[in-house]
Amino acid sequence: SAQLATSFFDIEKVIKELAGRPDTTVEQMASLEFAYLPLLRNEPEALHRMLLEQPSFFMELVCLVFRAKGAEPVEASALQKGRATTAYQLLKSLKSLPGQTDKEVNQDALLAWCLELRRLAAEQNRQDITDQLIGQVLAHSPMSPTDGAWPHEAVRHVIEALASSQVELGIRIERINMRGAFCKAFGEGGDQERAFAQQAKEWAQASLDFARTYAMLELIARKWLEDAERADTEAKQDAMRH
Repeated sequence: SAQLATSFFDIEKVIKELAGRPDTTVEQMASLEFAYLPLLRNEPEALHRMLLEQPSFFMELVCLVFRAKGAEPVEASALQKGRATTAYQLLKSLKSLPGQTDKEVNQDALLAWCLELRRLAAEQNRQDITDQLIGQVLAHSPMSPTDGAWPHEAVRHVIEALASSQVELGIRIERINMRGAFCKAFGEGGDQERAFAQQAKEWAQASLDFARTYAMLELIARKWLEDAERADTEAKQDAMRH
């Protein structure tokens, strides 16, 4: 088992050594990373590269995790369940975009990747979930180097071109989730959430020429304001209790 393997050697050392060999393919590296993903402390670079460069590989993982629309559930073996869990972790771990180099995004490369992935999703009857996963990836867009707003212009163009409410839903969910763990002072209320809402509204103003992106950012702002009101109510209730 993988657990046993680590007592004999450090898997990351082996992966690093193999990566340094000129005859090692990215596919070989990726299959090794996939086998040991739960044990890796570093980013699975080969797997991420394959996901960003090969929509067919991304689709393979989607099929491991999600059933086709309308398909009957089938009893999965322990091995299949394990592979599905690893595939899901991997899909969730992607934090950069196809066509991205540092803070720049190549619009043509990004759009081509999205369109090919959507074509494959239609073949596999997994359109909605794939669109949401595309949104999850786009949510990690860098800021625009031109106007300082989020998302990058290339991503704004792609959102308009795809014109998919499921992609936009995926972006909205991931943006809220990206906040991660947070702390609040006693009785603080919704100030943090109001600041996020204000920021989203400012970003929306920068996207006035991108109708779908503008509407999506307005929805994100509205969600933050709802969270702010909830936090205000909770703070009042806490104050009354004490």
